[in-house]
Amino acid sequence: MDSLTLELALTGARAMELGGGPGPDLLAVSLSTLDAIGHDFGPMPEMPDAEGNPRGGRIDLAGALRRIADPVVERHGLDFGMLLQDGLALADTASLRAAGEDVDELAERLADAFADLPGVERAYTPSSLAAAPPEDPDAGAWRRSIPPGYAWLAAVDAEPGWMLGRGPSAGHGTPLPVDRIVPVIFHGPGIAAARVERPARTVDVAPTVAALLGVDPTEPVDGSVLEEVGARAEP
Repeated sequence: MDSLTLELALTGARAMELGGGPGPDLLAVSLSTLDAIGHDFGPMPEMPDAEGNPRGGRIDLAGALRRIADPVVERHGLDFGMLLQDGLALADTASLRAAGEDVDELAERLADAFADLPGVERAYTPSSLAAAPPEDPDAGAWRRSIPPGYAWLAAVDAEPGWMLGRGPSAGHGTPLPVDRIVPVIFHGPGIAAARVERPARTVDVAPTVAALLGVDPTEPVDGSVLEEVGARAEP
């Protein structure tokens, strides 16, 4: 399927004469088969590394959420939208407050329950995340990931080698390193052939492509230019 997708993309690029005009053209192609393989087979923290050393495991937040949330649900007969999404415990906090629940105390108990789970490095509440130092990279990643006004109770950071979910499959959408750090391939004029063994972050792709195109970002970006891509990608 990916070969057909690439053939269609190349045929369309030639027919539309992309890259032949005075300004740069950008064509993004998503390879769904590669995506499916990545979800089904990697990363797998349960498997040992190449040297046979254990790497970690999976963090199941659902049980801890239910232990804290179920008494609230039983008291009111409502679930208040309490669910897990990409490492966040969400809830309709306005309705919880209207029902007389102490949302801050509920968030603290939930964060404490998450923090006790194997593989959890740190758990945040909205208050503790807001109070974290600006130079804290993990807290900063969560702050940039949660939209203003978003209703949530707790978020977690995982220890190295651990990932969220009960699956056997992998996911994405969290600011955790296992989701942010991905393999990436650049190919094109001026890019020397090389294999680089350091992590490349998703947020590094846009500034690198911008540098290759000679375009200056119009606003601050989280990532940085991958200097190994070539001389045209000036940091």
